[in-house]
Amino acid sequence: MAGSSKNISFKVSARTARLIGRENVATANGAVTELVKNAYDADARICALCLLQKYTDVPNEIKSDEYDYLVRQQPDLSKFFTRKNNSYHLVKEIAESKRADLENIFKEVVDLWIIDNGSGMASKDIEEKWMVIGTNSKETNAKSSAGRIMTGAKGIGRFALDRLGEKSELYSSRGDKNNLVHWAVDWNAFEGEEKTLDDIKAVLNTRHQTFSDLISEIGLDGILPETAPGQATGSELLSYNTGTAIRLQHMRDNWDKRSIETLKGTLEALLPPKDRNDFNIYVYDQREPDNCGWIDNFPPDQFDYRLKASVKGDGRVEIRLDRHEIDVENIRPSFYSLNDMKTSGYTETDFRKGFYAYTTSLDKIFNANGSRDISEIKEVGPFEFTMYYFKLSNPSKNNLKKFPQKSFDVTKRRQWVKHSGGIRLYRDEFRVRPYGEPGTPDFDWLLLGERTAQNPTAISTEKGNWPVPPHQVAGSIHISKVSNPLLADQSNREGIMNEHSFFAFREIIVGLIKEFETDRNLIHRNFNRAYKIDHPEEDILKEARGLAKKINANNDDEETSSKEQRLKDQKQESKTLAKALEIITDKEKDTNDEIRVLRGMATLGTVLVSFTHELKQIKTNIDARQRRMKKSLDIVVDANRLNRIPLQLSPYDILERWDQEDQQVSCWVNFALSSVTRSKRRRKPIRWQEYFNNIATYWNIILLDRKIEFKVPMNLDQKLSVLAHEIDLDSVFYNLIINSIEVLTRPNQARNRKIEIKHLSADEKEIVFEYSDNGPGISDVFRTTADIFNYGVTSKPEIPGQQIEGTGIGMAIVKEVIDDYGGNVRVLSQLGVPDFRLELSWPSYNRPGK
Repeated sequence: MAGSSKNISFKVSARTARLIGRENVATANGAVTELVKNAYDADARICALCLLQKYTDVPNEIKSDEYDYLVRQQPDLSKFFTRKNNSYHLVKEIAESKRADLENIFKEVVDLWIIDNGSGMASKDIEEKWMVIGTNSKETNAKSSAGRIMTGAKGIGRFALDRLGEKSELYSSRGDKNNLVHWAVDWNAFEGEEKTLDDIKAVLNTRHQTFSDLISEIGLDGILPETAPGQATGSELLSYNTGTAIRLQHMRDNWDKRSIETLKGTLEALLPPKDRNDFNIYVYDQREPDNCGWIDNFPPDQFDYRLKASVKGDGRVEIRLDRHEIDVENIRPSFYSLNDMKTSGYTETDFRKGFYAYTTSLDKIFNANGSRDISEIKEVGPFEFTMYYFKLSNPSKNNLKKFPQKSFDVTKRRQWVKHSGGIRLYRDEFRVRPYGEPGTPDFDWLLLGERTAQNPTAISTEKGNWPVPPHQVAGSIHISKVSNPLLADQSNREGIMNEHSFFAFREIIVGLIKEFETDRNLIHRNFNRAYKIDHPEEDILKEARGLAKKINANNDDEETSSKEQRLKDQKQESKTLAKALEIITDKEKDTNDEIRVLRGMATLGTVLVSFTHELKQIKTNIDARQRRMKKSLDIVVDANRLNRIPLQLSPYDILERWDQEDQQVSCWVNFALSSVTRSKRRRKPIRWQEYFNNIATYWNIILLDRKIEFKVPMNLDQKLSVLAHEIDLDSVFYNLIINSIEVLTRPNQARNRKIEIKHLSADEKEIVFEYSDNGPGISDVFRTTADIFNYGVTSKPEIPGQQIEGTGIGMAIVKEVIDDYGGNVRVLSQLGVPDFRLELSWPSYNRPGK
C-alpha cells in the first residue's frame, strides 16, 4: 500500500539576504554602482553621494547598538566609555592628548546618503516591488516613464544596501504634498540560526513632510547642486520635489580619502566618456568639502586616432576613422603619388578632410572568403563602438623626417590613459564591469597584449602588420538590454553570462580594431616609401661607403682647401653618414623581424630532423601492420560467421579503411622527412622538370584525397635549371600549394578543384611560370593585391583566446625567397575576383642554346 503524502513549501533562510547582498556584490564600489543605476531607472537628473559626519564632537552618551558598532571599528573606545542602563557614557576625566585622538576617531564616523531627484516611490511600490526579491518588473517594463532603457533586471539591487552598511533607511516621494514614504531595515536581523526570510520584518510608514524639507533637515539644502553641469547658472534649475534618499549607517568599509578617490574612479568609468546632461553624478564628502563636485570623464581633445564603428542589425558596419595624428601640412608630395594613396579614402583631399568614412559588413570582415559560419557573430545584435588611440611620447626628429606627426602634452595624456584607458563596455549608458578595469586581469579582456606579443612588428616596417598595444587605447562599447539580449549580465554584475555570445562579441571588436590597424599601417608604410623615393637608399649608402674609405685612409685635402670649405664639407659628410646609419638601422630592424620568424621555423625543422629515426621506424611499422593483422585474422576468423555480419562490421573492411588512413599518414611522414634532407639544404643546379616531377609525386596522394587536380609542366627542356637550394624552391611552391588546399576545401567550393603550374617563357636571363588555382581568388578584405606579401597579413580572422588560424607569413616567404634569387613575383589576379593567378620568374642557370 502507498504511504500518505502531502505538499510542502520551500522555506528561504534569512541568510539568503547575505548571500545575494554582502557575498554576491564583490565590492563597496559595485554596491554603490547598483544604487546609482536605480536612480537612473527612476528618471533622475542627478544622483548625489554624500558622506556626512555623524559626530561634530565627542559625544557624552552613545546608544548601545551604536557603541557595539563603534567599538568593533575602534576597540580602544572601551577605555573611555562606561555602561549605564542601555547606553554608554563618556568618562569624566580624559587627558587632553587622548581627547584629541577621540575627536579624530569620531570625525571619521560617517553616514552615506544616496539622493536622487527621480520619480520616487509610493508605499505600494515599496511593498510590491522593492520588498519582492528577484522581481521582474524592470524586464516586463523595459523602459522608464521618460523613455530610458531600464538598467536593472535581477530584482536584487536593493541588497547592495547590506553590502554597504548594517542599517538602511529609505525616504521617497512621488510629489504628493506632505506624503513622504519611510522604510527602514536592520540587516543584522538576518543573522542567526533557524531564521527564515519571513521572520524578518522591515519598517514602513508615512511621514507628513515634503522631499525638499527632508533635504533641508539632512543639512544638504546648501550643498546639493542647483544646476546640472554644462548649464548656465540660474537656468533650468535642478528641483528636489520628488525623488529618493537612502541613508546607510554603520558602514562596513572604511571610507577614507583613498577609498573616495577609488569610488570617483569607478563612477567616472560608470558613465561613458562624454558630456551628458540627462543624468549626472555628484560626490560630496563633508570632511573635505573642497575636493567635491560632479563626476566627469571627458577624453582629451588631442587623440591620435579615433575609430567610430556602428554595427547594424542587418550586419552592415559604418566606420569612421579620424586621423588626428598626421600633420597634413608637412606631408611630402611624393606620398600622394604612390599607388596606394590614389584610392578612395587616401587621396590628398581625404587627408585634408581629416577623416575617412566608409561602409563595410560583418561578412566582409569575418567571412570574405566564405570559409566560416558566422551566424553567432551576426546574432550578437547592433551596437556602437568608439576607440581612441594615443601615442605616449612625442615623435623624435628622425621620425618626423619620415612621418609628419603632431606634438602633444605627454604628461596630461599619460595621466588620462592611466586612469581611463582600456576598452569599456556599457549597457544602456551604464558600465558593465569588470571589462577594461585598470589594474585587473580584465583590463585587456580583448587580449590585445597577446596579439602584440605574437607579432611585435613596428608601425614603420615595410613588412608586417602592426597590432595596437592595450595600454595605448581607450574606448567605449554601447550595447542594450533590448537589442543585445544574448549579452546579459551575470547575477553578480561581474561579467557577461553567455560565454559563446560573448566570445563572438569579442571577435567582432577585435575585427573592428583591425580596420583601424590596417588603415594606420597602410599610411605609415607609404610614408616610409615616400621618404625612400626622396632619399634613395643605395645612393646614400654608396656615398657613405666612399666617405668611410676616405676617413679610414685619412686622405683629407687640408692643404688645398680653406678652413671654411673643410667645415662645410665635414658638415655635409656628417649628414650623409647619419642618413646612412638611419637606413642601416631600419634595415636591421626588418632583418631582425625576419630572423625571429625564421628562427621559429628552423627550430621546427631541427625537431623534425632529431626524430628522423623514430619517424622512419613508425613509417615501417605503419606499412606492415595491416598485412600482419590480416594474416592473424585469416587463422582465427570463422568464414561462416563472417558472412553473417554486415560489411561495415567486418574486421577485413575495417582493416581496409585503416590501411587507407595509414597510407595517408605514411605519405605525410615521407613528405616531412624529404623536406629536411641534407641534399635539399645544399646549393646546386636543379633541373626544373625533375623538380616538378618530384613535387607532383609528393603532393598527388594528398591532393587526390581532397579531389584536387594537380598539373605541373611536362616535357620541359632538360637545360632549364636554376642554381638554388631545393629547400628554397619548396618554401615557394609548398606555401602556394598549402594556401590553395585551404581555399579549395572550404564549403561551397566547386567540385572540379584544380591547381596548375604552367611554363610561360624562358630565355638566357630568366624562366617564367604561372601558378594558379580555381578558388575564390584574393579576398577584397585586402586594400591592394600586393598586401598578400606583407608579414602577418592574412584574410583569416583572429579569434581572441585561440590560436590564430592564419599566420600571414606564407606569401611573405614566397616573395622573400624569389627576391633573394633576383627573380620577380607578380599578382595577376584582381581583388574579389574568382581564380588566383601569380607570375613567378626565376634567373636561368643553364641557358638555352649552350
